[in-house]
Order: sequence, then C-alpha cells, then structure tokens
Amino acid sequence: MSIVKPDEMNFSNKNIVLLIEGKHGVGKTTLALSSKKPLLIDIESGVDRVDAYYRKDTLVCDTWDQLLSDLENKDLSAYDTLIVDTLGSAVDLMTPYLINQNPKFKQDTSNQLSMKGWGAVKVELKNLIKTCRDKKKDLIIITHCKSDKDGETTIYVPDVGGSMKDDVFNDVDLACFMETVGNKRTINFSPTDRFSAKGNHGIVGIYEIKNLENHKSNDIIASLFEQYRDELQDEVDLNKKYNELMTAITDKIIASKTAEDLNSVLAEILSATHFYSSKEELGYRINAKAKDLGFKYDKTAKSYVKQ
Repeated sequence: MSIVKPDEMNFSNKNIVLLIEGKHGVGKTTLALSSKKPLLIDIESGVDRVDAYYRKDTLVCDTWDQLLSDLENKDLSAYDTLIVDTLGSAVDLMTPYLINQNPKFKQDTSNQLSMKGWGAVKVELKNLIKTCRDKKKDLIIITHCKSDKDGETTIYVPDVGGSMKDDVFNDVDLACFMETVGNKRTINFSPTDRFSAKGNHGIVGIYEIKNLENHKSNDIIASLFEQYRDELQDEVDLNKKYNELMTAITDKIIASKTAEDLNSVLAEILSATHFYSSKEELGYRINAKAKDLGFKYDKTAKSYVKQ
C-alpha cells in the first residue's frame, strides 16, 4: 500500500460508473452504446430494439453464474465500457443465484427476496462495480423508471425493488435522467423534485441528445466521460499550482523583517496568477505579519510603513 499526495494523483484513466434512468423506449440503450468501445450485457434481451447501425457486440447471459464467469474468464481487452441492461433484469437474474447460496435470502411464502436478500443484492452490485474497476472498464447501468406521487408532484424512481432505488445512487459517479421534452430528448445530471440524478466534475445540468438520423456518429457518452476525466485531472493540476504558490509566497512572508521585505512580497502577490482564494489568503497572512513587525498598510502610498 502506498500513500499518494493530492498533487500527485492521476485521474486521466479513471473508470467511471454511470446510471442512466428513464422511461421505456426513450433510447437509453442507444445512448449507453455511445460510450467508448462498449460491450452490451443484454440481460433484458432488448438489443433488437436498437437501430441495426448502432448495435455493438453483445453478451447474452441466461444465469447470473454465467455472467460472473464470462466477466471473469472472457477476453474483454477489446472493450472499454461494459453496459448492464437493465438493473431490474440483473436483479431478477441474480435472485435465484442468491437464494441458492442462502435460503434466508428468500421470503418464507414466495420466491421473492427477503430483506437480507436485498442486502445481498447490494453487495452483489458493489462486487460487479469492483470487478469492472479491477478490469479497468467503465460501467453503465441502465434502469427503467416508475412513477409515484409526492403530493401533487409526479416523481420518478428506478424500477427496482427494496431500497435499491435509493441506494444505487450511492455507488455511481454519475447518474442522469433521460426524457423527451417537447420534440427533444435530453439527459439531466442535476437532481430535481421529479427525479434523482448525480453530476460531478463539470458534468452537470441538461444535455440535448442529438437526432441520429442519416447514421450520425453516436458518441455523446464517450465525449462526456472524456470531459469528466479531463476536468478531474485539471482540478488536480489547479490544486498543485495553488499549493505551490501558497508555499512559495508564505515562506517569503515568514522570512520578512523590514518594510522593504513586506513591500517586495506584496508586489509579488499583486502580480501573481492566483488560484482559488490564494490572493485573499496571502493578503491576510502578509497583513498579520506586518502587524507583528509593527508595520501597517498605507492606502495612499500603497505600501507598508512603520506604525
């Protein structure tokens, strides 16, 4: 195990987990297939509903055991993104697998999952995410939504049982709600009173999904993931510049002993390229140092003078 300082972190190859939620037929699978080098895990057997031009390699599994085995043993080097279509179908597929592992995962009166069973589902989903990360793959989870009422407001939640509809958002980096607004299809990464969503690192708000007529390129998710990683790495670089500036000038403030020293450092602060709140923070530090040394800032002279 190694300790990595924030300024040394590299997120350029971070693997991203995205949840796409929306009504039936809105185009969630086609959207997911706009990711980089995708492999569709077609648990719902719905790849036929995707325009033939936009179909990609597809893994068809009849059991959860088979899915786990395929993920572990098949050569997936040709793919950068794994797509689970859909979350509800994945839970249905893993239910007999889990009950076979432990009868307590089944309700006494049916073949439905018990509360412990739903806990096992959450663990299984976390393990799936870990497997994808270990294999250096992005992961997209597609889920249908169902409507509910909160007073007069119609709200939409993932169409999956138990508390999964809420917990699934905890385990993903991004989550968007896909819908048709007027004659436009959109995805929204910002939560509203109608649905949950999750934005991060520059990926926030509403994006319009372009019409794919005449076989236009289908690459929106690939572009968003690239933007996400670039923004994340830019934050690291920006933080590094902030820390370097703060350290360099703070050291000079500490070493200051005369008005000339303070004014020299002040000139450097005023001419520096600042990051975050570095200008305000350094201003506070040099003023505190000047006070300790018996100097004050003269606004007319725009310099430090003896009190």
